[in-house]
Amino acid sequence: MQWWKLAMTAAAVTSVAVVSGKVTADSLRTPWYATLRRPPWQPPAKAFGPVWTTLYCLMAWSGAIVFSKDSDEARQAGRLWGVQLALNFLWSLLFFGKRWLGGSVACIALLWASILAYIATARRVSGLASALFVPYAAWV
Repeated sequence: MQWWKLAMTAAAVTSVAVVSGKVTADSLRTPWYATLRRPPWQPPAKAFGPVWTTLYCLMAWSGAIVFSKDSDEARQAGRLWGVQLALNFLWSLLFFGKRWLGGSVACIALLWASILAYIATARRVSGLASALFVPYAAWV
């Protein structure tokens, strides 16, 4: 793995995490979120920070592995990595920023599909890169 590619993927996921986190935190301080009906299996609020920090680290590591390879499969996996990260960001904007439930449901479906497509494509490049995304797929 090329370390500068890890720095690039880490910068990308950190940017998404910071901006999404700001949008989310602002929304959580409003009455809107408190009025939402949430499933009983939703994790406690304290879990979200550590879990997302871990998931973003795994995303960066996986992306760096894929972007360090030179093959058609690696380039396809790299595109899917970018798509899922963009959809991850978009979901936060739609759900917490715009409070658009219908749009955020459609976005989460696309996000989940892109994560699964990345896992399948990355597996042909690196078993580790693929495996690093499994916790993310389970969480989403």
